[in-house]
This record gives sequence, C-alpha cells and structure tokens, in this order.
Amino acid sequence: MARPDITPLSTLISSSQSLALLLPQNPAFDAVSCALSLKLCLEQSGKSVLVACPDPVTVEFNRLVGIDSITSVF
Repeated sequence: MARPDITPLSTLISSSQSLALLLPQNPAFDAVSCALSLKLCLEQSGKSVLVACPDPVTVEFNRLVGIDSITSVF
C-alpha cells in the first residue's frame, strides 16, 4: 500500500498559530485520547489548540492528561 502524501496537512499545521480539534458526539476513548495527545504535541510546538466536544466528557475519560481542557463551547 502506498503511503499517503501528508505534505499539504503538514504545511497547513506549520503555518497555523491556532488549531481546533473537534470530537464527534459520544466520542470513543481512542478519539478523545488521540485528540488530547495531538493537542499536547502541538502545544509543545508553540501552537494554541482547542479541543471541543458537543457532549459533556464522561467519568470514563478522567484519567487522561488534559481532559479538563475539553470544552463544549466552540
């Protein structure tokens, strides 16, 4: 299988100062953990990152680092 060309995405992220990561309704644990880990990586690069979800975060996610930064207002 050929590797996808991520150059346009990389260029877009590099040129942005702020990013929004949007989670779906009733997100799975994997989606939330992925969004939060991407947020932490992007913040290490000096980016301002917002993670938003239309549903309130449930107790099952409380062990994830940065879970308190997810907002429902976007």
